Amino acid sequence: MSAFWTRKAQTLGPNFPTFYLKGEDHPIFAVPNAVSGPDLEAKIPRYLGKYVDEIICKIINRCQPLNESDAESFRQVHMFTNREGFMPEFRKTFKDVLRSAENNQIKDPTRFLHLSELAGQVNNKDLSKPIFQRVLSTPKKAVPDCVEEMMKIGKARNVQLNTWRKAGKSFRNRATWVGLERVPQEKVQEMDKKLMVETQELLEMGLQSGLFFNDDQKGPNYICLEGSMHRICAPKDQMAGSSIIFWTKNDADDTYPTSEKIFGGVVYNPECVAKELSPDAVYVDREIKISNRLVGDKTGLDRPRLATLGKMAKGTGPQTTFNAPYPIHVPADIGDIPTDLKHGGHDSDIRVPIKAEEAAKLAGLLSPLGHPFLSNFVTYGYSASTHLDDDITPTSGWVTYRSRELNRNTSNFVWASHAVIVEMSSNMYWYWKADEDGHGTTVNIQNIKNPEAKLTPTLIRNSAGDAQWTRVSVLSRAVANGHSRMEKVI
Repeated sequence: MSAFWTRKAQTLGPNFPTFYLKGEDHPIFAVPNAVSGPDLEAKIPRYLGKYVDEIICKIINRCQPLNESDAESFRQVHMFTNREGFMPEFRKTFKDVLRSAENNQIKDPTRFLHLSELAGQVNNKDLSKPIFQRVLSTPKKAVPDCVEEMMKIGKARNVQLNTWRKAGKSFRNRATWVGLERVPQEKVQEMDKKLMVETQELLEMGLQSGLFFNDDQKGPNYICLEGSMHRICAPKDQMAGSSIIFWTKNDADDTYPTSEKIFGGVVYNPECVAKELSPDAVYVDREIKISNRLVGDKTGLDRPRLATLGKMAKGTGPQTTFNAPYPIHVPADIGDIPTDLKHGGHDSDIRVPIKAEEAAKLAGLLSPLGHPFLSNFVTYGYSASTHLDDDITPTSGWVTYRSRELNRNTSNFVWASHAVIVEMSSNMYWYWKADEDGHGTTVNIQNIKNPEAKLTPTLIRNSAGDAQWTRVSVLSRAVANGHSRMEKVI
């Protein structure tokens, strides 16, 4: 296969000062805020504050003690985690209070007048921040012991959420911006249903093992990428975090990136910026165990329109079969169930690009904390030919485990749409637009050596360190339509 590019394919490592050719200007781009904040000037008028406090007290007094044997009781913690978790209950209670005041307005017209005014302000202004601040400032004597416990748990969860959010912002601000031209579509189509192998040496091994072959009618079932792709090398130093944002260049001379041109990104070693993202952190360790268990236990997905190897299975989150929605729950013997559900609001992985929130809201798949409920897919030793997916959100991927002994030229992510290979590493995150940009994963070393091996749960357990494990999170059109009970969402 000939090189896609008019310029020589380049390799980028973490110590490269720039990805641009000599003489090119390094782009300077003012990074926009990823999230638009609330109306910081919105305040609750003093004479209306007593009504807000009244509603808060009603909610607090309705709370039931946490019960280790009752998972539902832990959902109350959402209310005390952030304002997104509290406001639905506030609006529901406020509606009841306002209706009662309307029925008694002859006796107390001032109360109804003030509550009506408050309703207008709640509907037209973002008062969620000052309202939630009043929740946290409720006098201790007015807070039952069980609610005090919930507030303590909620505060810890909020700290964790903010830590992740700050880490994402830090990686965005420090990122290296890599501009790449889009590959002509006819070149991308040449890779359709072909296994991707990165080097001639691995190709020879696969030809000898029988994984790769040349069909008299269909031609070769493989395509060798050596010399035709740019390459992003994973950092050798695990003590430093690094990030890359990819953007589409209009032409070879384009040195002006914009948010609209972004097509993906990579974060290496995120634990170096936030220890909460370390594989050893409680939440992260739990998610790794869940993902790895589901890879072995669940039936692998059949994707007949692609050339695939390894195993992909449905993970946690909303799923559908024949347009019928259903959730996949956490395996019962991983950790204690109440603790697992206390962190249920975190399952919406806030590292997903912000555009996912709007799509999830349309599908009715926002979590109580205001983040998308996304479908997760878990893989072991997975590789796939170039393809597009019918998704309505960007996709986020996470390498839950990859041994440093694994061949560096296998199981790597490919943007065929932009002719770039991204070398994967353990605990790395990456993001892409699966519905717009042709992508896939290069073949794994296990299949090259032994293409006849059957990936049984026993083999996966016994060969845990011999292949790459990943989890990807996305909201597909099928899941959105199934859960929204609509013919089309977007």
